[in-house]
Amino acid sequence: MHPKQSSWLTRYGDTVIRWRWLVVITMILLTLVAASGGRNLGFNNEYRVFFSEDNPQLQAFDQLQRTYTKADNILFAIKPRQGNASSADMLALMEDLTDNAWKLPFALRVDSLSNFQYSWSEEDDLIVEDLYENGKLLDEAARQQVLERAQAEPFLRDQLINDEGTIAAVNVTFQMPQKAQDEAPQAVAAARVLVDELKAKYDVDIYMSGVVMLSNSFYESSMQDMGTLIPAM
Repeated sequence: MHPKQSSWLTRYGDTVIRWRWLVVITMILLTLVAASGGRNLGFNNEYRVFFSEDNPQLQAFDQLQRTYTKADNILFAIKPRQGNASSADMLALMEDLTDNAWKLPFALRVDSLSNFQYSWSEEDDLIVEDLYENGKLLDEAARQQVLERAQAEPFLRDQLINDEGTIAAVNVTFQMPQKAQDEAPQAVAAARVLVDELKAKYDVDIYMSGVVMLSNSFYESSMQDMGTLIPAM
């Protein structure tokens, strides 16, 4: 080691040891000052945060939503543990879910087999009505007819019911005010409570997907990181 460098390090070490308490207190104060910026930390669970305001794809997407409707949704995919989508329990469940989905926070629209507007003609009359009502009370032939009509509808086939008739879905569209960070968590929390209630009444498996679930995943992952990863760092 060069003599001048050794001399400098010796003087530095002597100074630190001589004023050790001042150094310790000063470093603690500096650490507290630096850590005080943590109060400004936050997170945004809105997927738009990944795009700039002038992003052309985001602008086109926002224009599409303004012209038609919001695409923020939760899709409830329902799979009966026994039977298929035309069983009495499944038809009753979809009616139950459809009625209660309107009560979810920020719900704007609910699409399901039970409230699909089915059109048919009788002589000169055009009749438009729900695809079915009181599914629990329908006989097997009527339930099979509901399944066949649903699978024949382009707006339902492969969207709210699969080709095999083993899985059906209810899609809920949300109109988020975008005034608070916990809007998606509110909707998801209420949806999970509803799913738990339905699974207690019916022998089914229910899975949730959609844009609102994606936004909520950002929120839940951030909360988990704030409780584990960030403190560890």
